[in-house]
Amino acid sequence: MAPGSLDVNDTASVAAAAETAHDSTVVLNNAGITNTKPLLEITLDEVRALYETNVFAPLAVAQAFAPVLEANGGGALVDILSGLSWLATPSAYPSTKSAFWSLTNGLRIELAGQKTQVVGAHLAFTDTPLIAELDVPKADPRDIVAVIYDGLEAGDLEVICDDISRGIKSALSGPIEALYPQFAPGN
Repeated sequence: MAPGSLDVNDTASVAAAAETAHDSTVVLNNAGITNTKPLLEITLDEVRALYETNVFAPLAVAQAFAPVLEANGGGALVDILSGLSWLATPSAYPSTKSAFWSLTNGLRIELAGQKTQVVGAHLAFTDTPLIAELDVPKADPRDIVAVIYDGLEAGDLEVICDDISRGIKSALSGPIEALYPQFAPGN
């Protein structure tokens, strides 16, 4: 394994990274793969792969780095979530982000005693290799990082990083038809 490399789906690699980065005070917990096949067409093995990378791997990172953060005064764990953490689509990907969001909220409670700030960072389309093929407006990763660090410094528990995620979050308090027009009366 090269210095600084990490395979989030390999617990030995995660443990080695935590040992190597024993002086960490901030951990950016970001892992993700996507699959947009419809729920009735995706195989269960494909769904398992999504959950392995998008849910179980970041939990393994949190478990491995929690003692490191505690040893260094508490620090911060920043879980990179998605605007889709709050929204369903007819694919399995959003459910993985919802599950990771729920784990983030649980980790926040569990790690409060060691004074670790757990931040859930919700973002949509960011110009990364994961969505390189999508023809949509994308946020600059540097802007996203700046928003996250501003939230960290402010002591925020949730950071809504972009306009798309802010729009989704604000629509949650409105009628369901705002998010899902197919449920409007008369449809």
